[in-house]
Amino acid sequence: MGKCIILSRYVDYRKYYSFFVPEESIFYKDMGDTVEYIAKHTGYLAINSADKLEIISPSVVSTDELFLYYLVIPVIYGNVNLIKDFYEKIEVADTQNDKDDLILVKTRKEEGEISDILKSGLTGKKLLRHGLAPVPTVHGLVHVYIKQDFTEAKDKADKIDYKKITPYHEVNEGALIARKIKAVQGTPGLNVLNKILPVEKVKDENFNAGQNIVKEENEQEILYKAGISGILDLSSDHASITEDLQIKGDVDLNTGNLKSSKSILIGGNVKGGFSVESAKDIVIEGNVEDGAVVSCRGNLTIKGGIFGKKATVSAGGKAVINFVQEGNLRASGDLLVENYLYTAKVFCKGNLIVDGKKAKTQERRGAVLAGEINSMGSMSLHSVGSPAIITDLICGINQDAKKKKVELENVLPILKKEIARLQNNIGFDLSRDDVVEVFKALPAIRKKIIHPLIEKLQQAVKQREDVLSAIKKLDAASYADDLHDLHIDIQHQLVPDVYIRMADSEKTIQTAMSKVRFSLKEDRTIEIATILG
Repeated sequence: MGKCIILSRYVDYRKYYSFFVPEESIFYKDMGDTVEYIAKHTGYLAINSADKLEIISPSVVSTDELFLYYLVIPVIYGNVNLIKDFYEKIEVADTQNDKDDLILVKTRKEEGEISDILKSGLTGKKLLRHGLAPVPTVHGLVHVYIKQDFTEAKDKADKIDYKKITPYHEVNEGALIARKIKAVQGTPGLNVLNKILPVEKVKDENFNAGQNIVKEENEQEILYKAGISGILDLSSDHASITEDLQIKGDVDLNTGNLKSSKSILIGGNVKGGFSVESAKDIVIEGNVEDGAVVSCRGNLTIKGGIFGKKATVSAGGKAVINFVQEGNLRASGDLLVENYLYTAKVFCKGNLIVDGKKAKTQERRGAVLAGEINSMGSMSLHSVGSPAIITDLICGINQDAKKKKVELENVLPILKKEIARLQNNIGFDLSRDDVVEVFKALPAIRKKIIHPLIEKLQQAVKQREDVLSAIKKLDAASYADDLHDLHIDIQHQLVPDVYIRMADSEKTIQTAMSKVRFSLKEDRTIEIATILG
């Protein structure tokens, strides 16, 4: 530093040579008759890519600041000064090297290597010192492997229906639930300029392993796995598994719609617009609200009730309900209603019991009031009817099956007419023994016309066979197996009008009664008798 180049003032070299316009590393000084170019620091004088004079520093720091090199460039003048400067920097580095992990070596061999580099005309670099690399921080992050699939939650407009998003998942024993990296605080480093290289402050996420979650741990990580097959309750920092799906509160946006192959236990209500579906049993502590849908293949218990015309409930087994008010209920087994049925549509394949525990016999209305009450088995009802509206009791017959049977029977004439039309257009009976020979003998153009007609005829015949089979099944499902054992018992009052249908017999009761039994006589007409005791 301080070395200078002196040029004559009488010639403006900058006018003819652009490199005489110096960069910032060179100080330009006008001395009158002369111009001085003074180096601001020790280094190589060179012409850079912009054709300007520049001092290139021989000390090079790596981008990570962990290595300090001395750049050796063959020069026309100054080899002795270059080697001298190198060893001056070596001695400075030695005095600063007060840490064992900052390695610096100075030997006569290195001096020879530098001379060899200079003589060869090649560029090289020698390590002066290196710093201490920082040890990176390892954050204690949790990766959850059970992910919510939003595909089924999207509608046609690609919008997410949040009712279809649930935090509950079915998992098999041994399934990997989550993985947590063990947190390790990093160690700061030291660069070649003796400055601290900081590291991130460690972040440690929590993950709580709840019921039936098994932990597998090693030095680097913790694996959380399913201890049993069951229902996984999962959040960002917690997981637990139960054999059945258990909801502490309501079925709402917090739970989403529920669908499980396990039994489902709900501690609150099923809110309107949400659905609950189980391949086993369902127990609901609260109510099923208007617009909710509940279905199970097993038994159903609703300790509250069913509200609203749009509430739909079905059970593949027996059902126990506190009350139904305007809702729709179907049960494939017996049905026990502990309190009342008001303007409800109810069907059960077994026996129906309405206990009417809170019904008041002195009031002119029964525990079963209005609506359509249909059972394939017998009925035992606390009380029935109201003077304001008619109540329908249907016993021993499946009204829905009968309606579907009638609808299908109306399809048969249409199919018969279509089959006859196709048969006529074909021109010959396909049931004849020589139908193949007849078809082969037809002209090619006629075959081309007839072939699609034959396919349509086969489809129509197959459809008629399917309809006849369905009608036969519906006919068998339309009536109870033993109609003579059927009865409807009214344990207390009957308030007219009440419409009663048993099998194909019907009767409208317009007179108040109490403690009566309705049953079928041998001729399948309805008989009324008093219940003794």
